[in-house]
Amino acid sequence: DKNTFANDGCSAACQREIPSIFSVKPANGVANVCKNAAVEITFTGLMNLSTLTPSTTRLLQGVAPVAGSIQARYVDSDNNGAMDQTLATIFPSSVFADTTNYSVEVLGGPSGVKSKYGAELDSTTSCGTAMNWSADRCISQFTTGTKLCKIDKVTIILEKDFNPDSAAYDP
Repeated sequence: DKNTFANDGCSAACQREIPSIFSVKPANGVANVCKNAAVEITFTGLMNLSTLTPSTTRLLQGVAPVAGSIQARYVDSDNNGAMDQTLATIFPSSVFADTTNYSVEVLGGPSGVKSKYGAELDSTTSCGTAMNWSADRCISQFTTGTKLCKIDKVTIILEKDFNPDSAAYDP
């Protein structure tokens, strides 16, 4: 029995699943995280990208927010041509401190992140097994190591309307 949400103007037949967090990297409780790591949060469905902001999706050292940026996009998790998940990536502005505890928080409720259809994170299913629910948010914690890690992957995301033959393209 899935948790569903039907407040997007549709009938009961088109109820939408309440969003949940599929995975978080670095994983909850892991130690020796590279000091130059980014944080990735994958949601099981399509989220309202405008709700994934620094105030709803936070990286903290203690209670202090870590400066950085958030990029969110839809992904095709099973390569079948249909976007079915949302990936939010937090890029810290600088490397993490040595052997320091950090936490990742995803705010739920009326002021938090929402699905594409307006459903909010909730305490019953939203954190999945990737994070823990506390008060009104999903929380994950990790501890850094002392090393910078080799970059093993670079992803370039081209906008849908990207056209290298257009007059606006200037290499």
